[in-house]
Amino acid sequence: MYPSLGKNIINMMLVDDQAYLEENALELLNYPDSFEKTLHVEFIEDDYALVFYEWGHILSYNMFGMAEMEKNLFSWELITAYSEYRPENYSIEWLIVELDDYTVMRGRIADEDIDKVMLNMAGEAYEVDHFGNGSNYWFYIGEKEDYTGASLQGISVSGEVIEEIAFSEATVQ
Repeated sequence: MYPSLGKNIINMMLVDDQAYLEENALELLNYPDSFEKTLHVEFIEDDYALVFYEWGHILSYNMFGMAEMEKNLFSWELITAYSEYRPENYSIEWLIVELDDYTVMRGRIADEDIDKVMLNMAGEAYEVDHFGNGSNYWFYIGEKEDYTGASLQGISVSGEVIEEIAFSEATVQ
């Protein structure tokens, strides 16, 4: 009878979930004496989301994390969280995490001349998603598969490859 009514209710629920996760997800982590900042919430399904965040101490946010969240009947709960020091010797900082059903690559663009990040794998090129102030953070969510032989490229506005990182077997395990 009212086909758009259901869609609007679902959209309102997602907006509420988005706001809830942006404001509350990091409280579940309980990092002692630290400062946390939510960078981005990515919904994989209506009841499953990844929350990307930075955390650190008073002088710097030097840790980059990702929380895996699942919605139960009443609220969102933390499944697990991954947090690591950001590698600082690359123009494209990057980390890889294997989840139950997905592989997540995430990082920060540390070189202001890089306009986009591309993932090259099995002869195909994929532009990764960007987020954050100035779009200096990126992520790629893919199927669980072998990423050995894949590479990340940081590309300038003019199309020049500024940095390329080739993945080896040691990189993706």
